[in-house]
Amino acid sequence: MNKDSNKSSQKDKKRKTELAVFIRNLNLFLKEQGDNVHLKKLRGREGYYDPATEEIAIDYRKEFLSTLVHEVIHHLHPYWSENKVVQKEREIMNTITVRQCKNIIVMVARYI
Repeated sequence: MNKDSNKSSQKDKKRKTELAVFIRNLNLFLKEQGDNVHLKKLRGREGYYDPATEEIAIDYRKEFLSTLVHEVIHHLHPYWSENKVVQKEREIMNTITVRQCKNIIVMVARYI
């Protein structure tokens, strides 16, 4: 195995570990705050996170899963810039498996 493939393998492993931590934190958020996740018709945005009420609202007509991931990242990292949140959202959405997507949808369905 050459150096480049070893670095790539380590990077993939790190992303998978970070994804597992994110999914665990999402599950904890839903168990504690699941009643604060709402589907709504929103104007001009796909979703929002209100740190004062810990409410997450998602426009059900838009991209549900990536919006949920994005808003939960805001909850987990309230001081991150929007650019950093978007970057992490893309990383998660590019790493997540179909099975993980299904599991997240089942978890969220219990609360919405």
